[in-house]
Amino acid sequence: MQYLNAATFKTTAPCTNVPLHCPLCHLGPAGQPLTFWKYCFTQHMVLHHTDKNLKSPPVPFDLLEKVHISLAEGMEMGVSSKSMMKFREDYGIPNSDAFEAPLREWDMSQLGRKRTGSEVSKSSSSGRDASPTKIQRM
Repeated sequence: MQYLNAATFKTTAPCTNVPLHCPLCHLGPAGQPLTFWKYCFTQHMVLHHTDKNLKSPPVPFDLLEKVHISLAEGMEMGVSSKSMMKFREDYGIPNSDAFEAPLREWDMSQLGRKRTGSEVSKSSSSGRDASPTKIQRM
């Protein structure tokens, strides 16, 4: 089956939740890796590729690109940008809609760890105030 059209974000059809093959899974009897829904990436990784400490093998960059959900997609699906930004911050997900080349792998053990802002976000001249830290929000 072809999912290229469904996997492409459009404001008229914002949902890009498509089945994806996991390159980290062992091949099944038919020679295909396990398939998971894009929106279930984290659950797939935790169930199939992590130990009890959430350590996982490095996630290839091309898979990260495929499972990334942009702010625009989330907002069109009814999720507030504030909620998405908080989720990204809380779970150490790169806070960018454009992955940079140096980000080649991502380890599930990063979930829940606070990450510092990227150099891009630190030098951003968007005119917005910096988001308050978790301590400042309390």
